[in-house]
Amino acid sequence: MFEIDARHNGPVGTRAVSAQYVVDGLPLWVDWHIHPVSRATWPADSTVVFDRQGISQASAALSEYRGEYEPATPKTLDEQDAMRLALVPIAGKQLARRSPETPRTIEFLGGTPETDWPDHLAALRELLNEFTNLDSLAAARAYLDLVEGTLG
Repeated sequence: MFEIDARHNGPVGTRAVSAQYVVDGLPLWVDWHIHPVSRATWPADSTVVFDRQGISQASAALSEYRGEYEPATPKTLDEQDAMRLALVPIAGKQLARRSPETPRTIEFLGGTPETDWPDHLAALRELLNEFTNLDSLAAARAYLDLVEGTLG
């Protein structure tokens, strides 16, 4: 598991942490948003799993927030590598869904997008060769194996 300070994803006065866990050999990416109760609302597009406080639902989605955000914190090279690796399964998810965003994500990661879906998968697998000594590398490979099963 790794965690990265992602306060730049939250409004001023709040905190956000991005974390990737490995569950049953597969990656699980979670964005934790921490708000004081006085400022808390559930974004309109969220699913509330547990709420002891009776927090109200906002009228807008989290992505529609237009206020001031916390400044980003500098990231170490290890954190930058971990964030890049975490995006490989996200690109895999786009690939499994045949999303038109897939080539753009592969290019953002430093890969060369190809022209068809199986070649996109090969480009993602090639990107994984750039990473070493990261706990979630095996999980990313396992996830791409699952994606490959959807492309047949």
